[in-house]
Amino acid sequence: DLARVAPGHVDVLKVSHHGSNTGTSAALVNKTTPSHAVISCGIDNSYGHPTNAVLQLLSSSNVYRTDYQGSITAYSDTTGVWFTTAPTGRPGSPAQTRT
Repeated sequence: DLARVAPGHVDVLKVSHHGSNTGTSAALVNKTTPSHAVISCGIDNSYGHPTNAVLQLLSSSNVYRTDYQGSITAYSDTTGVWFTTAPTGRPGSPAQTRT
């Protein structure tokens, strides 16, 4: 079980299996308390990924999704983590966020 060996808080969590219910557990999110989460998923995919349940688990994180923001790149240095995105043309996507 990944949650059992997780190191604790993480700045960025790459959400597994496109945000499916079987890929990211409440135990993992509660242990890692991610500041940011990145979900790779296709626009209007037939599997319904990411699921609402996983998005609820990540409600305290800044969530980046490839179906909304296109290409997502994370950068870090000794002062923080920031992201750039290449928008897909869908409304509501921030171009850049730094924390």
